[in-house]
Amino acid sequence: MADSIIVIGAGILGSMIAWQLADRGAQVTVLDAGAACEQASEGSLCWLNVASCADETYAAFRIRSLRLWHEIAARTPDCPVAFKGSVVWTGVPDAPERQVAMMGRLGWPVRGLERADLNRLFPGAQNLPDQALFAPEEGAAHPAQIVAWAREQADAAGARFVAAEVSVLDTAAGRITGATLRDGRRVAADAVVVAAGRATATLLEGAGISLPQRPGAGLTGWTAPCAPVIGHTVSTDRLDFWQDDAGRVLFTSPAAKTPENADGMGLDEMVAALASLFPELAGAPVERAFSRTRPLPEDGFPALGQTPLPGLFVACAHSGMTLAPIIAACLADDILGGPGSGTPAPYSIVRFAGPP
Repeated sequence: MADSIIVIGAGILGSMIAWQLADRGAQVTVLDAGAACEQASEGSLCWLNVASCADETYAAFRIRSLRLWHEIAARTPDCPVAFKGSVVWTGVPDAPERQVAMMGRLGWPVRGLERADLNRLFPGAQNLPDQALFAPEEGAAHPAQIVAWAREQADAAGARFVAAEVSVLDTAAGRITGATLRDGRRVAADAVVVAAGRATATLLEGAGISLPQRPGAGLTGWTAPCAPVIGHTVSTDRLDFWQDDAGRVLFTSPAAKTPENADGMGLDEMVAALASLFPELAGAPVERAFSRTRPLPEDGFPALGQTPLPGLFVACAHSGMTLAPIIAACLADDILGGPGSGTPAPYSIVRFAGPP
């Protein structure tokens, strides 16, 4: 069991992992060069979802995490996740009943919607599709709020946050021994978890560990507060979006999820696409916009767990917000031992880096 653990990265993954580890009694130091939610997490739509996932094994993993989100929200009332449900028509197959059936096998409620259902859900909306899926138990959260909340939980559990940039991972006698900071200071540890977003692959490469990634640039923004018109998270062929309690509409393009379409829509195009569906939002000013390189392993699935270097662990995933609770639980089991089974084999980093 590792008693002293460094977590590199204070985004949603790093903060949730630190919380799990500290809550189980480990001495945890979180190292991050910036303020909370300044990197990949800030550029997230923070949509907690699974309904359109086509891979059944991966869908089951996402559902495990979504159920943990529900459990966390039930026992910590200040958790800023709102489970308003999702309406999805991007990626819905020609026979959406197959997707509904798969989700049913996995125990996740999803049902089909027809145009009339969509008209009732979104009165006044235009250019709605003929069919979609509705997942009533999916949720969303404001990215800055959920990261700050996760950090507060980790801090309360005893994790220590240090504003410092890691330069290199330290090794000796064939195992990890800590990290050297940009200013030359060394921080010793029994184990290191790299959850540093886009910097993850670079840090691992310095320790001789390969994590191939594909382009994952993404543009996300939100409007100034508007009148409430969108009661659920919506995923269309051109835009994913939801409206928070303050009236801001958070939006991003799903085109950025595929390498050939990274940053496939500009900000003006995204705002126009939003207004084409909800005319009430035409002319809504954009309050903030972020362009972020999102961590995306080459095959599109998470890269997690023990690396070939003893004591070195990794947490890298495109859907960090959705997967944060299950990744944190798996990594804590990997490092400390516990009731779970640790990182599932399909998502172990060993598929890229070789066996530990």
